[in-house]
Parts: sequence; C-alpha cells; structure tokens
Amino acid sequence: MGAWTPVAYYSGREFRRKQTRSLLHATTSLGWRRASKARAEDDGSGRYGVASDATLGMWQMEVAAMSRSAHRVSGSAIRCGEIAEGVQVAVRRVVTGHSSDGKAVFVSDGDAPSMQIGERGSAVTVLWGRDEPAHFPDDGTEPEFSAAFAPPSGSRAALMELASQGDDFHEFVRDGLAQWADPDDVGMHRTATHDYDVVLEGVVGLELDDGAEVTLRPGDVVVLNGTRHRWHNRGDSIARVLAVSVGAHHEIEGGRPV
Repeated sequence: MGAWTPVAYYSGREFRRKQTRSLLHATTSLGWRRASKARAEDDGSGRYGVASDATLGMWQMEVAAMSRSAHRVSGSAIRCGEIAEGVQVAVRRVVTGHSSDGKAVFVSDGDAPSMQIGERGSAVTVLWGRDEPAHFPDDGTEPEFSAAFAPPSGSRAALMELASQGDDFHEFVRDGLAQWADPDDVGMHRTATHDYDVVLEGVVGLELDDGAEVTLRPGDVVVLNGTRHRWHNRGDSIARVLAVSVGAHHEIEGGRPV
C-alpha cells in the first residue's frame, strides 16, 4: 500500500525527519481520503506530516489523527482554523456536478483536507485542484492532481491560515516547498502560477523583492503574476487568505532572487 519515505514534521521551530509510512497515492483525491485515516507510526503525536520530496510539495502528506466526523463540538460551532481537541478542523466544502441527464446536483458536502503547520495555528486547507481544464458536464468527481502548484492550464484553490507568532509557515515554505523556495531567505518563493488571493481575515503583509511590502486587510485582493514573494501576519490574531491559482509558464525557476 505504501513505501517507506522520509517525512518532515513541523512543530513550532522543530523540523525533524522520521521514517514513516507514506501512502502511494497521497497526491490524488483518493490518496487524500486514505491519508486522512493514516497515523504516524511509532509517534502518536497526532501531528501532520509533509513528505520531504519537494517535487510533490505539500500535497504529499500524512494527515495524522484527523477528525472528519463533525463541525460541532460540545454544541459550539467550530470555525476554520480553530482547534478542537488538539486537531485542526477543516473547512466545509460543498461540491456540485451533473446527473446522467445533465441536471445540476449536489455531489458532496463535507470537510476539505486540512494540514496544521506547527502549533501556533498556521494551516493549509486544500479546497480543490486539477491539472487540466475542466470539461462539462461532469459528475463532480474530485480530480487527481500531482503537485502543490498546477501545471499550465491547471488550477488550485486553498485556504492559508497564518499564525500571528513564529516562523512556522515560512519554514514550511522553505522545507516543504523547496522546489519553489529560496533556501537562503526563509519563506520567499516563486511559482509558475497566476494567483488571485483574497484576504478574508486579519492583517496580512505581502513582501516582494528588496523588502517592498504592502499591508492587506479583509476584502483586499492581490493578483500575483508569478512574482517572488513572502506572506506575513502583521496582526495579533490568525490571518486567513483564500488563494486561487492557475498554472502558467515561467522562465525563472526556483525562489532565489535574480
């Protein structure tokens, strides 16, 4: 069912390798469902692992001890990014599709796969993704995709949650997304994508080359044209950014400055 591969665990500033069982299809939608049931062997920490192979990026991961059973605990509604019994709670995702006769139908209604990064509240929730343009009508089956960022004409949608303290998210970018990151400037990265980023909550800093930075607040939208950048939480509470990206071509590879 799987092969033994090094997995990087993120816990605050800690970055430790451990041999654990990685599911062969962790980068596909089926793999996500299987990974949600996987537990880190000989660890028992309930933390989330990220496969260290940078070409697979953050989508190849073990989601350890994740609860998929409820949006409510003890009668209180749980918002995305809150911690319930020590586990990151995913975002509700409603998916539509078509019946065999072409009518619009609801296909699924449940939690999107979520990964906690460190212990301060940073996280990434995978909303949807595909490597090729969609062709409709379809039945709404979740497409398979191969890496963190889409190839040309593919797309991704995710929710980023940035803790107000620590460098957990920056270290995750450097170590988990090494193919696109600058190893000498933690958190800086560049992707061959056209991104539309919407700030939903908090105060966010977007940094570009030479320290240029803008401050963003809820409702602000960023159009990233394949530029090298780094995200910051400039407030005192969790910041949330909805990120939608479309794969593109880029003549500059990696995250180092030019």
